[in-house]
Amino acid sequence: MSKIAYIADIGSTFTKALALDLESASILDRSQCPTTEQSGIEQGFLHLRDVILKNIKIPTFDLSLASSSAHGGLK
Repeated sequence: MSKIAYIADIGSTFTKALALDLESASILDRSQCPTTEQSGIEQGFLHLRDVILKNIKIPTFDLSLASSSAHGGLK
């Protein structure tokens, strides 16, 4: 069975995420939502994780990675 990674980019406006099959390097699903700094950027990260898990019908990811493309970083 392939290993599936959850990869997210937390931007200043939108958080974008995808599920990646690490063996075939194929994208299984992707989604995005607004980055919500006031209520915590973790909210968008976790929301997208749950949406993608449901869409691809697996219980969890083998690997989770996140980065930020926000200009100047998130405060």
